Amino acid sequence: MEKMRFALTIWICVIMVKQGFCQDIILCEEDEVTFELAADYWGTPVIEYSSDLENWIPTSIQINESFLFTEEQNGFYRLRMMDFDCLDEGAAYGEQIKKVEVASSDFEILTDFVGDSIPLESNLTFWITNVSLYSDITFFINDVAFGSENGEFLLENITENFSIYVSVVYSGSECIFYSDTLDFAVELPFVCGQTFEDPRDGTLYSTVEINGQCWFAENLKYAGSILEIVESTDWILNNTFQQPGWCWFENDSASYELLYGKLYNSFSLEGDSLCPNGWTIPEEDDINSLLDFLGNEAGTKLKAGTLWNSDGVAGTNESGFTAFPGGKREWFAQFEGISDEAFFWTYNEASEIQSVLKLTFDSNEADIEVGINNSAASCRCIME
Repeated sequence: MEKMRFALTIWICVIMVKQGFCQDIILCEEDEVTFELAADYWGTPVIEYSSDLENWIPTSIQINESFLFTEEQNGFYRLRMMDFDCLDEGAAYGEQIKKVEVASSDFEILTDFVGDSIPLESNLTFWITNVSLYSDITFFINDVAFGSENGEFLLENITENFSIYVSVVYSGSECIFYSDTLDFAVELPFVCGQTFEDPRDGTLYSTVEINGQCWFAENLKYAGSILEIVESTDWILNNTFQQPGWCWFENDSASYELLYGKLYNSFSLEGDSLCPNGWTIPEEDDINSLLDFLGNEAGTKLKAGTLWNSDGVAGTNESGFTAFPGGKREWFAQFEGISDEAFFWTYNEASEIQSVLKLTFDSNEADIEVGINNSAASCRCIME
């Protein structure tokens, strides 16, 4: 509770007053103030308000009663005493003026960074607005305090996510304000084996490193501008005119999307835009390198341990490739091979005929097959 005291004494017909300004008063937000008189008085005290020292308005503030100040009440206040005992002169006035200011939190924290995530080991500068109004400026990084004389703070060599906020003291007062907390995420480099988020549609893919190559461990689900072709007649027509197209196995996304992904015709591979930036459809050499590394029974090592036809050779998924038997769609629109076969496109820009990595339920080996251009197969991406 602040007390605002006016040093004023009045006798009948004689006014004795300390004229002019007393000490200015700075209040914190929602401080309550009590107006008092420093001595006994005769007459009727009236407290008046002005924003410009020219136009004065009587207030409802009473002596010895508390009053809640907000920024709207910033301005000048004076006490006027009216004495009605003067025989000839009427009412007499004495005045003493005090400037009242409510401390404001008119600041915010800014930074020179623009974007969603901060590059690893970068430097950021933070500062506050309206710095001239404040003192004792302190930046808090993950709740650790760092002082600042000029309202700026340089955070160097950032390696982890962090939050930042600021505390300030309104100059000439004991009023403390805190900024909002800003949260920042650091853009950590991708490490193969982590989950990769496709920035184009937010789809998450498991990844696996095999012989120094980083692969999607799931079938691709991205389509972009490539059209879904459902009807058999449309599929045949689309392939006849060599247009890109994709489908779900048996056009049933509910049953086949999660594990099997989309089936793409070979014309969808053109331009190598199916995979996200930094990834690509593997070339035949990539597949050969993969199979050479896995050696004997490469097919068994690539196949997932479930969903394959149980009458065949079970998969061990020793490689982590996790190949499910997603089948294919033939050029004449027939769906074939679910539970029995898996086909994964390779891409050679210089060739009109693309090949696939083929796995079958009844073999422990893996083969490269050519000549199914008008069919639809699964896709895996490999890091460039």
